[in-house]
Formats: sequence, structure tokens, C-alpha cells
Amino acid sequence: RSSDLEYKRLKVLRDKFESELLSTGKVKVNGDYSQRLPHVSNLCFIGMQADHIMLSLRNKIAVSNGSACNSNIMNPSHVLTAMGLDVTESNSSIRFCFGLNTTLDDIVEVIGFLRKMIQE
Repeated sequence: RSSDLEYKRLKVLRDKFESELLSTGKVKVNGDYSQRLPHVSNLCFIGMQADHIMLSLRNKIAVSNGSACNSNIMNPSHVLTAMGLDVTESNSSIRFCFGLNTTLDDIVEVIGFLRKMIQE
């Protein structure tokens, strides 16, 4: 089925995105590795402010530090708080979503941008 293929495609993109950023040692995945959807990645950028990263990304991709229904609100996610993240970790976390039009080239470009920000 096409939905199965899309699920696998998105999982490959998400896993590439995460593995490249996790390799910096300054990023961690929020949530369970196996019990999640393939089109969402919620990452904590250790020692960085999510709002600073989000402002830098605003003309490149759509990101949020809250749930999809609160994507225009720049407050810590109540979901992350409920999962046990403290305020600092929540304020360092960003939700990335991937979709039908997301390509490997898109992922590679954002990875490069984020790696530069992490190294600053």
C-alpha cells in the first residue's frame, strides 16, 4: 500500500535527521524511540534556547516548541513537562514534522544548518 511506503519513507528521513544530530552529542530525542509516529521528531538541543533556533529557522522550515494545536505559542510544551522534562529541557526542545513533500535534500540542508548552530 502507498501508506505503508510513505510510513517507511518518513521513518527513514526522520531516522537520518535524528542520527546526524544525535552524533553531535548536544541533542537528544524526547520520547520513546519505538512508540512514535514516523513524521514527528521532538529534539532537545542541550544548552540552547529553542526560541533562538526557531527564529533562525523561521524562513527555512516550519517548527514548533509545542504541540501542533499550539504551534504559534512559544511556551514550554505541557506534553514534555508531563513526560518529565524540566523547564530548561522543555525550553530547549523543538518539534519537527516531515510530510509528503519532505525530501532527503530538505533534511540534509536542515541538518547542516542545525549542526552549524550547535557548533557556535
